[in-house]
Amino acid sequence: MDFRDAGFIAEYQRAGFVGAAIMELALQGRLDNDINRVWVVNKTPTGNAALDPVLARLSAPGFDTSADNLINQLIELGDTVREQSLKRLCDKKILVETEGRLLWFLKTRRYPAIDGKEIREVKLRLLELL
Repeated sequence: MDFRDAGFIAEYQRAGFVGAAIMELALQGRLDNDINRVWVVNKTPTGNAALDPVLARLSAPGFDTSADNLINQLIELGDTVREQSLKRLCDKKILVETEGRLLWFLKTRRYPAIDGKEIREVKLRLLELL
């Protein structure tokens, strides 16, 4: 991979995290949509630091809720959604934050699962749903 592609990858990651936050808000009954637009059904904060900035932006007066540009308008919140989601998983003891070095000078941060128990539980719940 060429390092010049890293900017594009970061944008895709931000878009993915924002999309996941939008889906989570919809699953919580905070948002609804049709083929052309998304609208806020309940703008009360969720208490989740990853979701509340997205919900606040969607609830702002004059925000364009057309489905075509929704992710692009919220993409700058992607890093916040990612960091807050990782922090919440660490707080719940599902992940643990570890720091290391790549090539002796680049800092890296990883979030390995503490044990496989949580992963197994998620797989079992998904299998039950299917």
